[in-house]
Amino acid sequence: MLNITIKQIDECPYNDVTKEAYWSICNLVEKSDTEVKIKLIREKDLVRLLVAMIREAQKETRIVEIVLVATEKLLVTAMQFEDNDNQHPLYKFQEEGGCDLLEDLQQTPNVSIFALSQRILKHHFPGGEENRKQYFINLI
Repeated sequence: MLNITIKQIDECPYNDVTKEAYWSICNLVEKSDTEVKIKLIREKDLVRLLVAMIREAQKETRIVEIVLVATEKLLVTAMQFEDNDNQHPLYKFQEEGGCDLLEDLQQTPNVSIFALSQRILKHHFPGGEENRKQYFINLI
């Protein structure tokens, strides 16, 4: 089922079925332990998928909110990865444009989305854009 759900998100237009796929993925992330989250990152490229979900659902407040909550829970696994790991969730999130999306979402009038975006950036990517760029240049 997981592969079908991911395929729906990757290949199908954004519609009601895709929204349900988003909910399913986000619930899986929220309810999984660290081991499962790491496996999802490594085997299913879940960080890329979450960034794509944020990008696609930007106009739908409730969907963006659940994806941000799942993203925050997934990024917590970063301490389980070596800095030079190409699947490192923080590096992958930055590489996929996730930080730029979070910065854009801070312009939204929705307080919850603003707070979640800001919290993820401050906790996982401290120091602003220039420090993030330098940190990831050093990883490479």
